[in-house]
Amino acid sequence: MCFTSFFLRCSKSYLLITSCLLIFLAGGCTTSPLYTPRPVPAPGVSRVPQAPPPEVAPREESIPTNRENVEIISPEGRNEQAPVHAIDSSPQHLASLELVDVGRQNIEAGNIDRGISMLERAISLDVYNGRAYYYLSVAWLKKNQPSRALEFARKAELLCQGKKQELKKIYLLESEIFEKMGNRDKSDMYRWKARKL
Repeated sequence: MCFTSFFLRCSKSYLLITSCLLIFLAGGCTTSPLYTPRPVPAPGVSRVPQAPPPEVAPREESIPTNRENVEIISPEGRNEQAPVHAIDSSPQHLASLELVDVGRQNIEAGNIDRGISMLERAISLDVYNGRAYYYLSVAWLKKNQPSRALEFARKAELLCQGKKQELKKIYLLESEIFEKMGNRDKSDMYRWKARKL
């Protein structure tokens, strides 16, 4: 008899606890839990979805060009076809070319400050005008500021990649700049690069 009453009391307690748990789980609790566990990704699986591989071939980068980009190849020159670049005929580009010409003439006439002013205006119209950076470098070298000249020569070098004649002139200018800075090794290196073109 003792065992039966003990069993009944335990089963009532069990039922009470079970019903409370069911009420709690069914949404009877109005407070939100303090911690919500996040699912852990499987090892080797990244959380960021990767984009599908492109099905189209990548676009070729367009290079801003001007009339000086056209490379003329003599019959005894290379056999492969020269790349044909479209000529930029936008008003800003044409005005920039005119200003470069005026700036160059001023520099050659000894009006270096006026030439620099014209070349800076040319760059403000067309930031991809490598010739403007080249002549700015020449002007700053004439003003005996080789570090400033080198800065503009390097910009010209970046913008004139693929244009052998212009690049050769830039390499020779950089050689002269390094010589003026007292760095004979770099001067010789740029003179060698110019000869290789």
